[in-house]
Amino acid sequence: MYPVLWIIGWLGDEYRVRTRQDAFHSLTAAIHPPLIFLLTPVEAICLSTLSLVCAQVRRKLSPHIVLCNAILRTLGIGVPALVLAFLRSSVGNLDTHRVLFNADNLKLLLGSSTGTLVVGSISTLYSVEIMALIVIVLALYFLVDGLVTAAFLSKLTTTSLRTALWDYVRAAPLPETTKCITGVIAALVYVINPVFALCAILPVIMAHAMTSRIFRMESQTIEAVTAMADAIDYRDPYTAQHSVRVAEMVNRLARRLNLSSQDVDEMTLAARVHDLGKIGIANEILLKDGKLTAEEMAVMRAHPEIGVSILQKYDSFEATLPMVMHHHERYDGRGYPRGISGNEIPMGARLIAVVDAYDAMTSDRPYRKGMRPLIAVQRIAEATGTQFDPAVAATFVAMMYEELAAKGEHVPNIGGSLGYEPELIAAGAEDKVRYLFPTNKP
Repeated sequence: MYPVLWIIGWLGDEYRVRTRQDAFHSLTAAIHPPLIFLLTPVEAICLSTLSLVCAQVRRKLSPHIVLCNAILRTLGIGVPALVLAFLRSSVGNLDTHRVLFNADNLKLLLGSSTGTLVVGSISTLYSVEIMALIVIVLALYFLVDGLVTAAFLSKLTTTSLRTALWDYVRAAPLPETTKCITGVIAALVYVINPVFALCAILPVIMAHAMTSRIFRMESQTIEAVTAMADAIDYRDPYTAQHSVRVAEMVNRLARRLNLSSQDVDEMTLAARVHDLGKIGIANEILLKDGKLTAEEMAVMRAHPEIGVSILQKYDSFEATLPMVMHHHERYDGRGYPRGISGNEIPMGARLIAVVDAYDAMTSDRPYRKGMRPLIAVQRIAEATGTQFDPAVAATFVAMMYEELAAKGEHVPNIGGSLGYEPELIAAGAEDKVRYLFPTNKP
């Protein structure tokens, strides 16, 4: 039995599906609970840890990473397995065997009063003690796995433990619970006949393969749409790679704000396609050197809605729609297309607004050279509370000052300009706006 379970555990660690968030879905949730129920705590820990080490050594991971993951696996399997052993010792009729899932306990679970494994009455189908132990162990398995995973991720990144744990809770329930339940069923069938357990394992493998295909199709869709967004930027040589730069900076800013990894990914994706709607703007307007007329400005300001009308056809971009729609709103309510203000504006749109303005100011245009980064950062600071969300803008300013200082540039102290409410004077097209800010508050 041990070689079979070891090979299954190894395959579970090997067969992984990469998601859009660079996380992985594996078969371990369908394999670990059966190990806990079919083996003693020591056996379950040794087999599952050995499977992990073999898989990670084959992938040529560094020894300290392998050791760290082995420790996490030991905790994830060991805690629920030891708790199960302790609880079994307090239930007399379940402590006569070395493991929970055995022929006698299976008879009790199935309500058989004979020596054969025959399903009995419905009232005895669910033995209260065994079912309670199964539920407790599965809940504990998820809890411990979530805690150790979140702690490890928060240690590697700037994400807080609370945020990392929330990411796990949001991502895990449906697929992981399904795998766990299937794994428990497979373990029960394994007690009857190990060969029959394959009937429960095959659906898990097929579902995992389908998950891989779904993620691959989602990735291809995102790549196609973002390529289209890049093509829009390249229509104007002065805005080439604009969306790529904005997305990279939004990603850093979102992490600096300690947002969840899912929020970071959604905001980064929204930034990559925030100007997609400009595909519907004629070159005569989009590439015009001079000041736009009122009619032309109205056409230009329609690009967020055009972008949303394109993106809403793709499920992968559902979360980005509010951010794309409102990335030109202002904190004081004088933006477009809806004129909403403050916290009514989606958080992602508030981040994109700041970074989009910074990139526009520091990029060359036909009618002006791009500002020096320090000057552009100061302009962002001076528009805090009027054009930009105060918390987002202040965090952006602090982040940029640190990055510029690391490059050897002298940066001023962050001071009173964060309280400025300057008059903003717009001239030219929306993407060619030149904001003039007073240097001193009157």
